[in-house]
Amino acid sequence: MRLPAGATVTRLANEEFPAWQVESGPQGPTWRLRVEQAWAADPKADCAEQARNAMKGLGSGGTQVKVLVERAGTLSGCETRTVWASATRGDVTTIAGWLLARTGDGIFVSMAAAASPKDFAEIEALLDRSFSTLKLTDPRIVQAERDAAIERGQAFLKGLDAERVKALADGTSQVRRLWRVAEDGAEEELGWVETRVTRAPRRNAGRGGPSVLNRAGEQEEGLLITIIARTMASDGTDRVETRANYWMSWDLASEAWTLRSDQKGSGPRRHLEQIGMLPRVEGAAGAATLMVATDTGSGMGEPATWSRPPTAYLPQAIALVLGRLLPRDGSAPAELAFYALDPASGRLCQRLVRWARDPAMDNRWCLSVQNTPDTPATQEWYDDRGQFARRREADGSCMDPSTPADVERRWRKLGLEP
Repeated sequence: MRLPAGATVTRLANEEFPAWQVESGPQGPTWRLRVEQAWAADPKADCAEQARNAMKGLGSGGTQVKVLVERAGTLSGCETRTVWASATRGDVTTIAGWLLARTGDGIFVSMAAAASPKDFAEIEALLDRSFSTLKLTDPRIVQAERDAAIERGQAFLKGLDAERVKALADGTSQVRRLWRVAEDGAEEELGWVETRVTRAPRRNAGRGGPSVLNRAGEQEEGLLITIIARTMASDGTDRVETRANYWMSWDLASEAWTLRSDQKGSGPRRHLEQIGMLPRVEGAAGAATLMVATDTGSGMGEPATWSRPPTAYLPQAIALVLGRLLPRDGSAPAELAFYALDPASGRLCQRLVRWARDPAMDNRWCLSVQNTPDTPATQEWYDDRGQFARRREADGSCMDPSTPADVERRWRKLGLEP
């Protein structure tokens, strides 16, 4: 659905089912919209019945309810119903509205709106235009498509033998420049990232060697990706220095990583540290457990834990080199999905991956990664040899291959220490 210009979207993370709140803007919103999936006890229930139930809820406690608008319709072949009503209690009147769409047996998309009476006419017209752009799909079809993508992700991971993974660990480093186009059209330096892929024992994943990663059993060799980065504020007064180590066994059965990020400069000091582990489970000992502990400056908290998904689990290290591993002969499926840790939300989510040639980028291979169904995708481009060419974030910032000398030249030109 296309939202009105300036609208903000917030994922409501504590809800039992996926839900979002949309507002007209961060400064004094004139309307709010709650978007969620709803289920009826009766699979034969229609939108009219759902609307009546909403009206009953609005009229509880002696509130006087007056229906202002009610009309039936269809969108994407689905039955819909739009209702707006005023609710008056004493001297206070508010406006509530609903767009209800039936996407399956007893399954509905519900968009509940709240608005002020003085802006009602304008807001109704505005949201009606947005509602008209809504595209709906039976959730069972969506789930079937996602299940098929998960199966393709699992098939890809099963096809990764140890020799293919070992071939990545050539010990070479790559420096990348992080930048974006400023408002005046000039290129603005944002930072740099250096990545190195090597062979190393698991204990090398520790930042300074945490004891949990230095036990005698941590001698297993595997793939180690080391990332060193520095990013800076636009005024150059603050910088964030990051070091991360991501280790994975050759057979993808075990992983460990550490990350440390510190903000330095004239502003407030901020600190982030994370330790993640997926210990190997031998024989019939049960499912492996992924453990992630995070410290944001007040001490390391209790680790969050998840049972490793039985299929299509994407280790962190593989996620970082996925574009180098996907086939470039046309044999790879255009869309795959994996279970993977989402760094932003700290949840284990289904990550959607698309892989195809991009005519707009000299026909390079484009890797599009959507960490969760409700977040924008990042894109990376690779040439036919599997060499990284560019990364573009959803906010428009880019990352390009560079050299230490080029990074230093650009920063020195700005009077900054790289």
